[in-house]
Amino acid sequence: MIDIYTPVMRALVVGSLLLATVMVMVVTLNTARAAGALAIGSCGAFGEAYDFGTLDEARQSALAKCQGDACRW
Repeated sequence: MIDIYTPVMRALVVGSLLLATVMVMVVTLNTARAAGALAIGSCGAFGEAYDFGTLDEARQSALAKCQGDACRW
């Protein structure tokens, strides 16, 4: 009698794993939205910025942290 339920159990396990995977992906996509930037100067100086709401905010912060000459984003 156990052999009759084996395909059903396999289907339930596969369905549960797929549902769990989709839920993890949905949560990750909704929370992992942050902008970052790196500014580098000609002399080797650098400035970094991460976890900003927009790319422009991250770029401005990275350029402000770069203490060298001719820092570019």
